[in-house]
Amino acid sequence: MGKFMNQNNNNPINNQDIPQEDQAVSKLTEKQNEMIKQIQNNKQFKSIPYIADVTRPDVWAELKHAQLRYAGRLFDIIIVDPPWDSFSQLATHGFKPSYPLLKDSDLFNMPLHMIQTDGFMILWVVNSKIQQAWDFIHHHGYKYLDKFVWVKTTNADVVHSGNGNVVRHAFEEAWICGKGDYTIKKEGYKPPSVIASHIRFQSQKPDESYCYAENLCPGGYILEVFARNHNLKDGVVSMGNQI
Repeated sequence: MGKFMNQNNNNPINNQDIPQEDQAVSKLTEKQNEMIKQIQNNKQFKSIPYIADVTRPDVWAELKHAQLRYAGRLFDIIIVDPPWDSFSQLATHGFKPSYPLLKDSDLFNMPLHMIQTDGFMILWVVNSKIQQAWDFIHHHGYKYLDKFVWVKTTNADVVHSGNGNVVRHAFEEAWICGKGDYTIKKEGYKPPSVIASHIRFQSQKPDESYCYAENLCPGGYILEVFARNHNLKDGVVSMGNQI
């Protein structure tokens, strides 16, 4: 029976102690294990891309096992930018996403509980999916805490007019949510609630937004779900099928 060390208390964790839903999964490749080990065990500042289909439960179990093995705990912060399927139904002004979309049911079925029980989630929300976003955080056991807004600007520093059903939106919201045992900083630096930053590639978020994650839990373990090549960040495990 294989086992690995829990770095929190140096006690061995046996496979038999892992829930059955987490067992019988293929192992990460040697290269993926080494990459995750470098950042989780040695805390090197490199991005860790994890190419995976998030609709498959086994990839979440793989990630959970690797994270526990090399960090001794699950992720402190999760950044989620869902590929809401509203674009395909309500897109205007010729906008077409360059990435696969998922149904709400696929997003609700993601086993987020496997990789986080305590901590924060930053959820990017499109205006046409506000109600679904509320349902999403409650379904996964999170509590809404606060939000920040990205005001999108052009390279000429002019507010960008985007898409919308009634008005053309020039901003995007990121909700800060908490789950289980989390601690909100009472003192020290708190970032502003508005980011004014240029739009770049499709779905690419401003670099400043990652500072919010680090500020929530300095030195914490961060996972970004639905990451893409242009979203890879140092110190972040990036999960997605377009990496």
